[in-house]
Amino acid sequence: MGNAILLLWAGLFWLLHVVKTSLFFHRTLKLTEYAFLQDFTLLPKSKQLFDLSILQLNLNAPFIAYSCFMVAVAIKEGAFLGIICVAMANLLLLVLPITLKYYRLHHFSFDFKIDALASSKSIFPNWSFLYFLRHLFQKQPILFFSTKLYGLFFIIGGSQLYFTDEYDERLLFICCLFTVAGQFPIGKEFGLFSANYMPFERNMPFKISNLFTQRIWTAISLIIIDSLFLGYYWYDKIDPIHLISSIIFIWSSMLFWLTYNYAPRAFEDAHLKRIYFGAIVIFLLIMFKVPVLSFGIVISVLSWWILKRNYFTFEFTTIDTK
Repeated sequence: MGNAILLLWAGLFWLLHVVKTSLFFHRTLKLTEYAFLQDFTLLPKSKQLFDLSILQLNLNAPFIAYSCFMVAVAIKEGAFLGIICVAMANLLLLVLPITLKYYRLHHFSFDFKIDALASSKSIFPNWSFLYFLRHLFQKQPILFFSTKLYGLFFIIGGSQLYFTDEYDERLLFICCLFTVAGQFPIGKEFGLFSANYMPFERNMPFKISNLFTQRIWTAISLIIIDSLFLGYYWYDKIDPIHLISSIIFIWSSMLFWLTYNYAPRAFEDAHLKRIYFGAIVIFLLIMFKVPVLSFGIVISVLSWWILKRNYFTFEFTTIDTK
């Protein structure tokens, strides 16, 4: 029964990963600088399917590797039904996104939205720090809810594994780290939102401290769902100080994504590689039981420094808003 539950959680994670990468692919094709990809449909059909298969195999590589490990364990235990389930799940999560990508490339102007959330009315008060949250609900609800679902998978899934002799509070911290990594698209969308809807802010005599305070409240509004689920599923499993530290870590990371856009050439490969390296360093330090509260403090200070240094001099460019 335990193996079946683990397989179910793994399958859910794989599905969420495929959904997120497929949404990213869809959003990328909507950008004008990628209009040239329409020419992809001029290739022979076999070449198109081959290239899309290679792309999807690379995107699915992490959980395909984990699947091989699961199959090896299942062979030793003689769990042939589990082997069939893993194989079918991988096949489905390979064929379905390839089909969707093929369709999307052949219908380049295709778009979709949730009309129920796209009205001009909003359930949120007209407070400045809630402008971005209103924007997400009205313009990008799929992005918002898919990101939240991705983070909640780790928060809830980690609580189901805790506590055994093999896990301690580091499991919670690692789950929070993966949740933080999933917030990246939200930060990128905030950059586009600031460039397209809030450029007038730069012409106003705001104090940096007031701007930073507004970003703090915006970050808090964006992590309310994560914090509530974190508290509900972990309050009776973990020391309160670790729980509070985890919430602060998630909040500070969201604050970082909201200010990172102001860094020069923020989304160039060199910058993204540094962030990726930083995430690996944090993961290793967590394994050595360095408290995540320290990461939260450092990330908050870094966010302040980025905003203070770049806010009145930054300009969004084509590269920055990719």
